[in-house]
Amino acid sequence: MVLPFIFFFPKPQNNFLQYCLCGFFLFAIYPFFLGVGLQSSLGAGMTSFFLQTQVFFIILCGVFFLKEKPTWYQLIGILISFIGIYFMKASSTAMEAPLLGVLFLLASGLFLGIGVVLSKKYQLGKNLADVVWLSAASTGPLLLACFIAEGPQTTFENIIHISPTVFVCLIVTSLFSIIWATYLWLTLLQRVSIAATTPFMLLVPIFVSIPSILFLGEKLSLFQIASGLMIILGVIFAQGFYAPLLAMGLRLRKKYD
Repeated sequence: MVLPFIFFFPKPQNNFLQYCLCGFFLFAIYPFFLGVGLQSSLGAGMTSFFLQTQVFFIILCGVFFLKEKPTWYQLIGILISFIGIYFMKASSTAMEAPLLGVLFLLASGLFLGIGVVLSKKYQLGKNLADVVWLSAASTGPLLLACFIAEGPQTTFENIIHISPTVFVCLIVTSLFSIIWATYLWLTLLQRVSIAATTPFMLLVPIFVSIPSILFLGEKLSLFQIASGLMIILGVIFAQGFYAPLLAMGLRLRKKYD
């Protein structure tokens, strides 16, 4: 879906091999391992929980490969949010955790971290052309992954007999999720540290819950709402806004002492 855009966005100045390497991790091997992990019998709550470990892998890759050092309040904030995610999701569904599914989800987080670090190292993502060429460079590895997992015949049959609904979903995903959202994410990574931006990924369960309530009629318990507030609190803490929170706590303590 993204491939035709290369005719509207000329290749930037970066080495094409850098696009291939970064695109391989971000848009090929990461979604491949993620997809296999999601198809396992892993429970929905635990799936969400293990998906958020991507935050730790991204920060860990930034420490090892870019020598970035997260601050103590960023680590504490991530821990607070992670606990909130655990309570929010694990409390509502059964916790099935097959080893193979867990390993594939963890591996996908590691590959995503490598891809994010490579994009920052090579300074890819400063413009939309970078994202378009990253996506285009991953077309070959993605097709190869489909051949390995499902076979060439099944792959081509799925492409040829694709339904109109799936086709529309793919167009929307390509334009907004792959191109626009990835562009915003990679552009932000070029301006600030990985440890400062990655905690915002922990807000994903909240942004998933809101449309679920509005369009699917799902209801959240008070415990889940409290867990969501805990996630937001952790992200706020990770951004260095812990000082006002501590000051507010001290004022409340003096008031009631």
